[in-house]
Amino acid sequence: MIKIKSRWSALSILMIAVLLMAVAIPPGVNAQALTPEDLVELPAAQTLDHEGEDTASISPQVIYDIDKVSAGGHHSLVLRGNGSIYAFGRNSRGRLGIGDYTHRDEAVKIPRDGEDGEGLPHAINAVDICAGSSHSLVLLENGDVYSFGYGNDGELGHGSFGDVENVPLRIETNLPADADAVGIAAGGSHSLIVLDNGDVYSFGDNDDGQLGLGHSSERNSPQKIPREGEGGEGLPAHMDAVAVAAGGDHSLVLLENGDLYSFGCNDNFQLGLGHSNNKEVPTKISRGADGLPADVGVKKLSAGEEHSLVLLENGEIYSFGYGMYGRLGHDSSRNESVPRLVEELEGRNMISISAGKEHSLVVEDDGTAYSFGRNNFGQLGVGEKEPCEDYDPENGDCGICDPLEGEYCEGASEIGRELSPRKIEAMPSKASVVSASSHSLVGMGDQTLYSFGLNNYGQLGVGHEDNLYLPEKVILPEAEIVYGDVDGDRKVTVNDAVMVLRGIVGLIDLKDWQLEAGDVTGTGALSVDDAIQILRHVVEIIDTFPVEE
Repeated sequence: MIKIKSRWSALSILMIAVLLMAVAIPPGVNAQALTPEDLVELPAAQTLDHEGEDTASISPQVIYDIDKVSAGGHHSLVLRGNGSIYAFGRNSRGRLGIGDYTHRDEAVKIPRDGEDGEGLPHAINAVDICAGSSHSLVLLENGDVYSFGYGNDGELGHGSFGDVENVPLRIETNLPADADAVGIAAGGSHSLIVLDNGDVYSFGDNDDGQLGLGHSSERNSPQKIPREGEGGEGLPAHMDAVAVAAGGDHSLVLLENGDLYSFGCNDNFQLGLGHSNNKEVPTKISRGADGLPADVGVKKLSAGEEHSLVLLENGEIYSFGYGMYGRLGHDSSRNESVPRLVEELEGRNMISISAGKEHSLVVEDDGTAYSFGRNNFGQLGVGEKEPCEDYDPENGDCGICDPLEGEYCEGASEIGRELSPRKIEAMPSKASVVSASSHSLVGMGDQTLYSFGLNNYGQLGVGHEDNLYLPEKVILPEAEIVYGDVDGDRKVTVNDAVMVLRGIVGLIDLKDWQLEAGDVTGTGALSVDDAIQILRHVVEIIDTFPVEE
């Protein structure tokens, strides 16, 4: 076991904490092969100065979970477990939020240099992301919402039309000071925010009533959706909203009792109301024989360009709206005017859903990913052509052809669409989160990200601009730690200390490790109390370094 001397400097403790977090992640690391001297000995002359230069760097392999992914019109956003956001793809009008207008075919970190409300702040983590057609929203853990990209219809929410923001800018106008945001949604050209008081605010394009305000005039700053509704139309006065979704021109709102409301464009039944009339006010989707189940609440919702997906608490999926190319998963291209159970997935526990432009992605709790709908750009991830009939994906080769290696049988038919959910055989490990547009993003349980589909602006993040018909690993940079700078912004902050705490707590469940390095309290086992003590030591040394409050 690792034996730690009784006296340590604060910096030494910090270094141990950071490195413990780092070595906890890669498999196969033997803790007994490490010594305290290996962990903490750095030349005293190398220090982090107040300009962030001349730093002493250590670069262990630190990989953070893929918490969320979001596929926009031609760009992509990725939220990692350290609260940092990466962007890639089309960057005209600043939709990547990285401070310029150059397209990227590999992931670039959105800077956290925020001052005066512009740019993401250093010490506050992002907890949600949403990429719309040409704009993006970010939700921080303190309840603030930032936007960037193209705001032609007011979808950035800063009080003007035609905005172009190439760095994140905080939305402040018209939002109450005594409530925090808990949910966001970016659609074609409109945005939604749900607050912790249960109110929903909307802004942007409103030609089809997608803002739910009772009219069709666009708005360039957040407007509260009225809660006076009676008789099934309008949000109830005494029932809070908990989640929102924004499609091409329609919107969905989930209430705390599991009811689902919709409004906006309904020309292809994407509101699930049993008719094709647009709605300018939130209208309840029926629960019962002709709609969603009466006795099961909604867990997640996703609005595509012209269709919608709903995940229930029991793990079942319902879909409605435009059925062309099979995007609803019902073994047909028929439109559905009310929610209909995706029968092929009945009885399975689904955990993630995403409605794209013309296809859908879903994930089962065992990590199996399925796709259905159009495949003109490869967005289903199942290849360009049908594989040979006796292909066995578990063995990897049937002796005739291997579609995972781009090999297909002579005369095989093109895959243009899938009318029912089809397993994405080429996923190398278990999927966890998905997002769909005309391209697809799949976050994996092994902390990697895969993409496929349309790639004309590098929105797949794989280093080129060729469309992909099978999943390929996205190029995500490894995190570099500079002393205690866990989030990589070249400043040691309270946020870094929190990241260290999370890393130490993550070690506690590794029961096959015999660690005494973090045993601050002397109990002989690594505990939450030890992590808290380490955090306190980390916070004590913050004043030695440049700090962003």
